[in-house]
Amino acid sequence: EEWAFEMGSPNGLMRRGWTRNTLEIGTEVIVTGTRARDGSYKGNVQTVVIADTCQRLFAGTSQRDFDESNAAKEDCEL
Repeated sequence: EEWAFEMGSPNGLMRRGWTRNTLEIGTEVIVTGTRARDGSYKGNVQTVVIADTCQRLFAGTSQRDFDESNAAKEDCEL
């Protein structure tokens, strides 16, 4: 399955440390968020975690009720 995800604005992501090289092609990530209402493979990202390192990245979600500080930590195996 191929998914399309919506994140925060490019400027907001850059202020939080994202660059064009943050994720290389082929990097495996764990994404949490909400799926599109129509059930398609689209969604709004809440968190992005790099699977190899368990590093959590800011996603800049547009969801009003999302509190980044209280977001559940992803289960990662190192």
